[in-house]
Amino acid sequence: MDAEHHPDYPPKRPAEPPRPTPGKSLEVRGRLRMSLVNRRASNWGLESAPWAPSKARGHVVDQLHSWGFREADDTAGNVAELLVSTAVNDGRRLWAVLDL
Repeated sequence: MDAEHHPDYPPKRPAEPPRPTPGKSLEVRGRLRMSLVNRRASNWGLESAPWAPSKARGHVVDQLHSWGFREADDTAGNVAELLVSTAVNDGRRLWAVLDL
């Protein structure tokens, strides 16, 4: 005879969430948001359209200029355009995020 007890798997009765108490409302949490500390970040929502890569390039270059980065125009613009054109060609929803 086996001395160890092995619980039944799966359990015979599924676990139930606690039932609400009359007169007491359930706690509702706010929407969680991303948080960056000590970093500069910017984002843009663009349509998946043929004009989106050049629009993203302009957004990225303008944002870098506003932060004081003027020497990265070609490189940053090319990277943004490549990433966005890849997403557009794939036909997905596009969210461009720049984290420096």
